[in-house]
Amino acid sequence: VLTNVPQILPHEGGELWAVALKHVLMPRLFFPEKPSVALDTSLTQKYTGILLIEQGGWHTNIPMGC
Repeated sequence: VLTNVPQILPHEGGELWAVALKHVLMPRLFFPEKPSVALDTSLTQKYTGILLIEQGGWHTNIPMGC
């Protein structure tokens, strides 16, 4: 992530944090049109630049972690 983001994918200025906080602070009861959160695997692919392939009917979640 540390080499992919500044060189290939530009910094987003905290957009990921903003989306996460907005998702938590807006309960679906009051905001039924709220979009779903992206899967951890898709975020990992986006920020690392590594293609993670799902094979068969099984799905393994591969988060970046903290």
